[in-house]
Amino acid sequence: MGCNPLHALYLGAFLPRPPPPLPPPGGKQDRARAIEAAVMAHWRAVRDWSPSRRMIRLASPDQEQEEEKKRDLPRNVVVEAVQHLLEWGRQRDQVRGEKHRRNEEGLRPPPSSPQSPSGGSSSCPKAPCSEASQPASNSQPSSGETSEILNQESVNSSPAELDSGVSEHTNISSKEKTPSGLSNPHSQKSEITVNERFLKDYNNIECIADGGFGCVYKAHHLLDSTQYAIKKVKWAIGKEEKVTHEVEALAKLSHENIVRYYTCWTGKDIFPSEDSDSSSGEEKLHKCLFIKLELCKLTLEDWIYSEESTKNYKDDAFEKFQEILKGVAYIHEKHFIHRDLKPANIFISFQNIIKIGDFGLVTTGADDIPVKRTRKKGTKSYMAPEQVGQEYGNKVDIFPLGLIWFEMLHRFKTKSEKSKRWEDVRDGRFPPEFIKAFPTEKSIIKKLLSKEPSKRPPAAAILRMLLVHLFRSSSI
Repeated sequence: MGCNPLHALYLGAFLPRPPPPLPPPGGKQDRARAIEAAVMAHWRAVRDWSPSRRMIRLASPDQEQEEEKKRDLPRNVVVEAVQHLLEWGRQRDQVRGEKHRRNEEGLRPPPSSPQSPSGGSSSCPKAPCSEASQPASNSQPSSGETSEILNQESVNSSPAELDSGVSEHTNISSKEKTPSGLSNPHSQKSEITVNERFLKDYNNIECIADGGFGCVYKAHHLLDSTQYAIKKVKWAIGKEEKVTHEVEALAKLSHENIVRYYTCWTGKDIFPSEDSDSSSGEEKLHKCLFIKLELCKLTLEDWIYSEESTKNYKDDAFEKFQEILKGVAYIHEKHFIHRDLKPANIFISFQNIIKIGDFGLVTTGADDIPVKRTRKKGTKSYMAPEQVGQEYGNKVDIFPLGLIWFEMLHRFKTKSEKSKRWEDVRDGRFPPEFIKAFPTEKSIIKKLLSKEPSKRPPAAAILRMLLVHLFRSSSI
């Protein structure tokens, strides 16, 4: 008995051999001849590789020639094998194409077996499974049988796999599937959003912050299986430019210490916290801007008053403040002014890296030249004195840096203690215990809190001052 051509083809794939020649140009006959030659080469490689063949070669040349005549594969067998392989490939592509088409259109094939008593369909129909366990059949399916295979809920991969006694089933659950194999997005519902794109691309949507700006959600993206922060801002009529300032700035800023911006979209959505008092009980839709951002672990404010910050606190605070300065220096280098720097708007990533965020009040500014701007933009407790007026430059971002660093080094025990001492700190009057523990830091912070903006050093200069202080303290 000669070697099975399919076995020769599969086994030959594992043998060391030179690459096969390219098929000659031409029609189907030339391609069939090239495949035939490749099958013959694989079969001879398997034959010559067998131990019995090596023994025959060592025995005598005459015996080798006689065995070779007996073992030579007839031409009609090779042609039949080639035709079988071509038909197998054609039907395999047809099956795959049909499955892909169903997934694209969201269709479900009619079930080939009756439902179970519980009402659900069986995950593995009995007919195909029993056929797979039966002995292999050498007959190829006709076109009618092929269409029948395609219509089954459990689709067989190919006639070649049926011949080898293996059947692969693709089970389709009772829920519809999207092309990516995910749950049907139209079936998702949420009490905090009704935006179609938001519900289509994300699940596990959870509100993590809200305020006058809008809401921030933590959401899991269905395609890349990653969690993101989605900021939803209400699109005020007549104030479109102010709404888009944040994404325009984020699109131009790319730095390790700035929250990463991915994309944005507009759409209509609800604000349950605002519309809850509506007497009609109907959900009011508002035009919104959705901003997809990097999700961080916690805010700097959370870190300052957490137990995690107690270990190596001074060194960690020094390192984190350096990263804040790098981010602010980059923002000013790109001619932007943040205008709302505070611990609640500075974040710490899952890799423990500082990320400056919340650019809702960002504006443009060339260096430290005062320009007429909107009054009282920012958080009052961290706002620079000149920010109450209309003319100011990027030095309004330096003043809150002094307050932030003081708060990082001297944590208040309660909010009431902070409210009592905060005005003194803004005026440069620090508690005695702070002056004793941080004499050098006190002098630097006092410069940052100068009432005169021109006397405040830029962020890059503050960073150099910190490095000099670090060098001197380490050399002592």
